[in-house]
Amino acid sequence: MIDKEECSMSYVKIDDAIRIILKLGRNSTLCKYDISDAFKICPYLPSQWPLFCFKWQSFYYYYVRLTFGCRSSPKIFDTVSQAICHIAEKNYKIKNILHLLDDFLTIDHPSEDGERSMAIMMTIFKRLNIPIAKHKTEGPVTCLEYLEACGYQAELYNGHSFRIGAATSAGKANVEDHLIKTLGRLSSDSYCRYIRTDKSSIKNAQQQICNS
Repeated sequence: MIDKEECSMSYVKIDDAIRIILKLGRNSTLCKYDISDAFKICPYLPSQWPLFCFKWQSFYYYYVRLTFGCRSSPKIFDTVSQAICHIAEKNYKIKNILHLLDDFLTIDHPSEDGERSMAIMMTIFKRLNIPIAKHKTEGPVTCLEYLEACGYQAELYNGHSFRIGAATSAGKANVEDHLIKTLGRLSSDSYCRYIRTDKSSIKNAQQQICNS
């Protein structure tokens, strides 16, 4: 069994983004980026293939890339995301960058050029040969919608839920949170924090930003 404590993680919260925006001031520019098929960029060693396989109709099938549902997968992939943030901060002087697994957010002061951050981040992804989901990448803008609770296109997130499989669909079907976790789709309380955030909390956060 994979050690649960060894693979535990703390995820960034929307409050972290709000604090940065409040600090920088109104009309801060935001850019968001989404890695496409994120886990597939992390291959297993051939010696590890027998550890990630299943048998069906007398045939064995092997996973050769990082798999969804595996307890260690989010932790392993997060090291990639951390490296991307480190490169952006240290090599390209990106001042404010947050990530949630394969989702990234950069925030720039109103007097700074958000286009620069977008261009730099896209250059980093290209040089690292990391594919980007263009339909989920946006910016620079001064307003970002917060998933479906703020009117975002729900069809783009069916079965997505921050890269943990079908948590969004399960939530809409009123599956209890602890059952979703038990099924191996979540390794933290990020589902509760992000998907089940009530609309009033999001609206209050928007008002705080607009009034800053």
